[in-house]
Amino acid sequence: RVGGGFGVVNLMWNISKNGEANDFEYVSGFVNFEQNATQGSIVLHSLNDEIPEINETFYVTLDAVSGGTNLATSVTDTNAMFVIEENDNPYGNLKFAFSETIGLLSDGGVTIDIIREGGLFGELSTTFGTFQLATSCLNDLACCPREFACFNRTITFEENQASMQLRIPFGSQFFLQTDQDKTFEARLLNEKVIDTTTVHITTCRVASNPCRVSLNQEANTHLLEPEAGESGQYSFYINRTKLFGRTTIQWVLSSLDEAFDASTEFISTRGSVSCEHNRECPPITLTVKGDNTEEISRNFSLLLTSAIGETRHIEAGAERLTLTVLPSDYFHGLVGFSVDSVSILEGASAEIQLTRNFGLTGDVSVTVMSTAYARDSFVPSSVAPGSAAPHSPQYGQIPPTATAEDCAEYCIEAESC
Repeated sequence: RVGGGFGVVNLMWNISKNGEANDFEYVSGFVNFEQNATQGSIVLHSLNDEIPEINETFYVTLDAVSGGTNLATSVTDTNAMFVIEENDNPYGNLKFAFSETIGLLSDGGVTIDIIREGGLFGELSTTFGTFQLATSCLNDLACCPREFACFNRTITFEENQASMQLRIPFGSQFFLQTDQDKTFEARLLNEKVIDTTTVHITTCRVASNPCRVSLNQEANTHLLEPEAGESGQYSFYINRTKLFGRTTIQWVLSSLDEAFDASTEFISTRGSVSCEHNRECPPITLTVKGDNTEEISRNFSLLLTSAIGETRHIEAGAERLTLTVLPSDYFHGLVGFSVDSVSILEGASAEIQLTRNFGLTGDVSVTVMSTAYARDSFVPSSVAPGSAAPHSPQYGQIPPTATAEDCAEYCIEAESC
């Protein structure tokens, strides 16, 4: 209502659809505008008539008004078009339950779930077929999976049937090499493709090369204990040899020192992570508790105990991490060299990098000094009687007066002198 809000106004409306509007509970009505009211609403109630229909277009028309106001003169202001979509199908629609379906070679076949949505009235049939990936043909004989024989059949849902499991066996119909995973596509189709699911067949449980999980051995295993009353979280990642299928991995945390219990240092000492198909596993998250107890560094063991699902093997030697919890005074950090050794030319200079690990709280000073040491890795090729020998456990020290030429006589390679 524009231009003013004086008085009470009654507005009449109706619904039209080519002279027919039997899809609604009410096809006409009134909207009342009270004094100073500038907005009103029309509520439309559509009916479920269980009649299969295409999209239907309707119009709402403002017909008449009383109370001293006028209807807008533009047709676009007094008529509104809307559509009831094709969602009142009493027979329902068929689709795959999952966009991806997983099968194991060791199972001898794959089970595909099909569901019926939107209505359960009467029988409903469609064609099911297997196809190569990324093909658009509707005839499975023209584009079967190369590794498989065609699998094609008509499936029928009975009245009130909401789901179906379709079993595709391996063997005479499918040919799989035991060392190679396979992927193909299953489709529901009539005159066009209705729905698709990607089917993955894997050798995850073939004895010669089973899928395995392991703890990432490159993880930082030093954990800082937080200040009293606080907590700190650390994540440890799980590797999978194949991102196939769903797998649940159990883990446990225990102390390597009988004097300490893992539950006094960590919020949780056991748990599980669930890995989804074609996705990396979520990390194991450990929460360290802070307290007022003065302690030394403590060692704990994080162990993968079992894998349940498509992957059932834990890689030997990579199922465990030894974790060290450092006391809170390590928040100042530990300073060390970034490398074990540096080689420089005589008369030149070299930069040696220092690193500060574990904590960065406050300023830290460190003293660096250099010392000389005799190298004992020279290996003489031959030693003349009475000659000076290179420094080694077998021949003793090189004389301080020895020249590079003297030294080279007793080295396999002169460069090592």
